[in-house]
Amino acid sequence: MAAPHNTTYGLVCRLARGNVPQVEIPQVLSTIFDSPDYKSSMQRLPEQDLRMWVERLDQIIDSTIHTEQLRRRALRSLRKTCGLRRVLPQSHYFPGRLFKTSNRPASGGTADVWRAEDDQKQTFAAKVFRAGEEEDHKIKRFYKEVTVWKRLNHLNVVPTLGAGSDIAELCAVSPWMPDGTLLQYLNKYPGANRVSIMIGVADGLSYLHSSDVVHGDMKGENILFDNKGIPRISDFGISSVTFDPISNNASTAWRGYTLRWAAPEILEAPLNSESRRPTKMSDVYAFGMVVVEIFTGKLPFPDDSDLNVQFMVTKGKRPPKPTDAPKLGLSSTAWKLVEDCWNKKRDKRPEMQHVASRLRKS
Repeated sequence: MAAPHNTTYGLVCRLARGNVPQVEIPQVLSTIFDSPDYKSSMQRLPEQDLRMWVERLDQIIDSTIHTEQLRRRALRSLRKTCGLRRVLPQSHYFPGRLFKTSNRPASGGTADVWRAEDDQKQTFAAKVFRAGEEEDHKIKRFYKEVTVWKRLNHLNVVPTLGAGSDIAELCAVSPWMPDGTLLQYLNKYPGANRVSIMIGVADGLSYLHSSDVVHGDMKGENILFDNKGIPRISDFGISSVTFDPISNNASTAWRGYTLRWAAPEILEAPLNSESRRPTKMSDVYAFGMVVVEIFTGKLPFPDDSDLNVQFMVTKGKRPPKPTDAPKLGLSSTAWKLVEDCWNKKRDKRPEMQHVASRLRKS
């Protein structure tokens, strides 16, 4: 028996099937999103209606006739639904076939990155997430994050070209970044303009925050360089590779964060507390550590063990100003801003938009 049209389930089916007049869509969506039984309605939605629902949300998000607030709510709903039901809109899939061109991937704690090509011999990075059927939370997270990543568009952010299924079921495809990670790039090009790199990373992180995206694992390993030498932030919100090939030093991924970049409130937080969740302000703190990498070519606290780093950071210790800072263009004003990013009290740290703006003027 069909669900009554005035129930959440019924409204979702009507909208998914295109049976709601255009003028009524904003009000119907608001009613659906505000409903306490929205999640249960998504769980009960038949496969055909589910597919139509995510396609309709995808269209609404890309529409120019709806308000920004409604589009953001639709994106949050799409993210939740895709995670819950392990589905994506058609626009979120990579439009072609991929083939591995490397014998071994770059491997990390939860993912492998393969070099791949399509039929036209274009090169891509295929990030394969390792998650067994029993690891339902990882699988859901993959589907949720692809819906966000697909819509990000900034010069200093690695774009996703969609989810691919040729190499593995849980695979995110992005352009291949030929010059590797931050420390690889600096090792290859020691004369690179480090101020420009710093500003580019700041701009990219500022954009993510303005798009309501918290990176959660900012570090040099997650900054890649394209064939024009432009720094591009990667691996926000999904997972990351923690091995540093330059120093041959593996920095511990501490309960979801890489310890040397983790803000003190995260290091001090009790297990399973809300304080352990990444925030924009913990990203700001980590950005300060990335600046240290940029101007030293090394990990933060390179001569200390992870255990010592955790102890020092919680006691207020921060890296000193890089020795070659003046020669490499890091001004005293910019360094003072970096120190502000490390304030122990996260509400005293500057917002990333302010950081990016100030660095451009320093």
